[in-house]
Amino acid sequence: MAINKTIPITWKGEEHKILITMLDVDRIEEEFNIMKFVSRLSMADMRFSHAAKFVSLVLTHGGCAVTQEEVYTHIFTDENDELQPEMVEGLCWTLVSCCFPEIGQKKTTSGKKKKTQNKATPGKNSTK
Repeated sequence: MAINKTIPITWKGEEHKILITMLDVDRIEEEFNIMKFVSRLSMADMRFSHAAKFVSLVLTHGGCAVTQEEVYTHIFTDENDELQPEMVEGLCWTLVSCCFPEIGQKKTTSGKKKKTQNKATPGKNSTK
C-alpha cells in the first residue's frame, strides 16, 4: 500500500516521469490542503488557481522549475493543446490519486477469507 507512484506529465513539450513519494505528499501538504482540494473536485467546484498551484507543486517536487502563475497562464494560453481548461480536472484527479495509497481487500492474518456462520434460531412460535 505504498504511495511511491510514477506518473508521466508533459510540460511544455517535454515528458517528465514524476515519482510521488510520501515525502513529496508531506511537503506538498505543507503548502496545499490536498483533502480540501479533493472535496472541491468531488463537488465539481474546482478553482483553476488552486489546480495551478497543485500542479505546479507536483511538477516542482518532480524536478521541474515552474510556478503557479506559469501553470495558470499555460492553462488558458497553451498553443500546443497540452493543457486545455477542460483537461485540468482530469489531470488533477490523476495527480491526487498518486497522493494516496491504493486500497485493496484486507487480508486476514492467515491469508484466508473469514467464513461467516449463519446461525438461525427458532422463534417462540416455532414448530421445531
